[in-house]
Amino acid sequence: MKECIDEIVLQQSRNFETVKEIVSENSLLAVHTKSSHADMYKLTLKLVAKLEKIFRNNNFVKYLTNKQKGELTKKVESLAIILNPPK
Repeated sequence: MKECIDEIVLQQSRNFETVKEIVSENSLLAVHTKSSHADMYKLTLKLVAKLEKIFRNNNFVKYLTNKQKGELTKKVESLAIILNPPK
C-alpha cells in the first residue's frame, strides 16, 4: 500500500514534467533545439522503461488475448521501423 501512495505522490510532482514535455514537443515541431531534443530523449527512455516494466508483469501478459498480443507486437514493430527505416 505504501508503494501505491508513494506512486500517487510522485505522479502529482510530475505535473511540471508534463508541462515541460508539452513545451519540448511543440518546440521540436517548430525547430530543433538541443535542450528540447534532450528533454524528449529522456522522456522517451522513461516511457520505454515503463512499458518494459508493464510487459514484465506476468499477471498482465499472461491474461492478454492473442489478439491483444498481436496488436501490441505490431505497435512495437512499428516503433522499431520508425527508428530504423528500411533502406
